[in-house]
Amino acid sequence: MPDASPSAGSSEGAAAAAGKSLGFVQRFLGALKLDRSVYTEVEHDAGAIVQATIVVVLAGLARGTSAISRGEQPGIFDSILIAFIGWAIVTTLLWIVGVLIDRDTSGFFELLRTVGFAASPLVLLVVTALPGLSSPPVS
Repeated sequence: MPDASPSAGSSEGAAAAAGKSLGFVQRFLGALKLDRSVYTEVEHDAGAIVQATIVVVLAGLARGTSAISRGEQPGIFDSILIAFIGWAIVTTLLWIVGVLIDRDTSGFFELLRTVGFAASPLVLLVVTALPGLSSPPVS
């Protein structure tokens, strides 16, 4: 029976199915595409915490860059700090709901890694810092 998962035809899905670990760029792009196999791989790879941390830093950097381009606060450092605080809060809340209420067996650090990679679309905020894209034209 053919695999109907979203990653069935993707290179990320093929690598995960073959037991090969994806590199950071492939994981990042797979997370952007919401490839289930990437999130599963990250969940089970304790070493992916460094990569998840990089994604959170990049997301905070993109948010800070976007804010600065629009003359808003917070700046880059504050945005990275807020990204880390948000990462910890969201992971904790999801863990409490999932483990304590729903009786799920996921570990906190497994969830921390997947939530970190779930921040990958926020990196696209850097596009709003490009000239002409930071605010809509006024008529």
